Amino acid sequence: MEGIFFYWVAWFFWIIAAFLIKKSSQYRDKLFFCILLAIILIPFNPTIAGNQVNLGLLFLLFVFLLQVNALRKLTGLYILISSFIVMLAYASFLLFELYDPIWVLFNRNWMVACALVYLCILLNSDKAQRFYTIVIGMIQGEFLYSIFVNKYSFPYPIGATAFLDALAVTLLVLYIWSLCETVTVYVGQQMNQHVRGKQKST
Repeated sequence: MEGIFFYWVAWFFWIIAAFLIKKSSQYRDKLFFCILLAIILIPFNPTIAGNQVNLGLLFLLFVFLLQVNALRKLTGLYILISSFIVMLAYASFLLFELYDPIWVLFNRNWMVACALVYLCILLNSDKAQRFYTIVIGMIQGEFLYSIFVNKYSFPYPIGATAFLDALAVTLLVLYIWSLCETVTVYVGQQMNQHVRGKQKST
């Protein structure tokens, strides 16, 4: 069932925000309410300029752009440029899939996730900025692909369940990668402290 994976991942992140992130964190309350509101808005698909657009998708785009706007100008500009690259990559993937679907060797959502996460890691070293880049870039790519498809009179709802699943898988892969990075850094620090402790004792 398309769309169900998005809800699983959304509730997974909501649980993390509600119970695992420290209450003193500046991101906790924002993440908590934004995820909850996005889940509520997802079922609504108003028609804008002749296209069905997912309201939850517009909300996510607005929230992430607002977060980028709060950053330093150069940082925000770099994130927008990075998201533009992600947008082109995602739209290109959809176009290749449309014209020659045989090259999609395994589940499309995992192909999209692996490709975009790898690209995002190359573009950004900051973990939070990677999430901004992925979300903004994929949503913009969805709009770009819709514009192209509509030229050929094919109805294409923006932010359909297939896109939501692809977005959810991508965010989950990016989160797991970020978690692995954090664990690796922590283990490295503990090993260095252990080695230094041995050196001091000798």
